[in-house]
Order: sequence, then structure tokens, then C-alpha cells
Amino acid sequence: MIFQHAADNKDLYQIVLRGEGVDQASERLQVIMTNAVNTFLSHKLGQEDEQIALKIPIDLFGNYFAGAMLGVIKWWLEAEMPYSSEQMEEIFFQLFLPGAIQTLGTELD
Repeated sequence: MIFQHAADNKDLYQIVLRGEGVDQASERLQVIMTNAVNTFLSHKLGQEDEQIALKIPIDLFGNYFAGAMLGVIKWWLEAEMPYSSEQMEEIFFQLFLPGAIQTLGTELD
């Protein structure tokens, strides 16, 4: 969903991610994404049927995810979106999920 949103708002994302806009906007986007991941993981950790054995702090994991996602979006937009948003979602998760699963000790639903 994030890649489709980036495609639909390409000009805005390029301004924010290139640093042409206010640095605070880019930082705010990273904070929003980090908080969303942290909330998701905190919710998962609270579920008794879910066994997540974190090897790193949640906030560090969320920040890493957000930074990786934003870096890939920036590359994709600057490369003139050579792949569809659906392909980018698949590619990103192929890059990100193996390490995330190992770090979290579980699949992410």
C-alpha cells in the first residue's frame, strides 16, 4: 500500500525524500512509519498466542524498517518507477522479511 501511495503522490515524496523540502517533513514521515511499526509489534507482543522473541528493542526495529522503506521508495521514485507498486512491495518484503523473521522469531501477519 505504501508504494501505491508513493506513486500517487510522487512529487511530494520526491521533495520530502530528497531533502528539497523542510528536513522536518522527512523526519516526521520516518517517525510516523516507525510509530506504526512499533504499535503493530507492541500489539503482537500482547497477544498470548503469538510468540515473538525480540532480539533487539522494538523502537530500533521500527526505525530500521522505516528507514529501509523510505530508502527504497526514494530509489524507486528517482529511477522513474521502473517497477509497479505491487512489484516493489514484493521486492521490498523479499529484502526485508528474512532478517525481520529471524530477529522477531516469528512470521509477521
